[in-house]
Amino acid sequence: MRIRIMLRKGELEALLRHLKAAYRAGNLWLVRQIHALLDIILDRKTFAEVAELLGLSEQTIRNYVNNFILNRLDSLKRKRPSG
Repeated sequence: MRIRIMLRKGELEALLRHLKAAYRAGNLWLVRQIHALLDIILDRKTFAEVAELLGLSEQTIRNYVNNFILNRLDSLKRKRPSG
C-alpha cells in the first residue's frame, strides 16, 4: 500500500535536522524512524519496501507513519514510561 503524506511548511527541513542530530547522538531508533518517514514521503515506497530496507516489521512502519500523521514532529520524541 502506498500512502501520500503532505508536509507542512518547514517540516522537511525539521525532519532533516532531527535526522542529523540523531546521527550525531548515535540514536539508531530515531535514525530508522526518520528514514522510514522520508522513504514513504519522498520516495513513495510501500510499507513493505521500507520495512524490508530497514529490517523492521511492516506494523512498526505503519505505527511510525500513523504517529507522524497524528502528532507531526512531536512523534519523534521518545516517551519513557513513568515510574
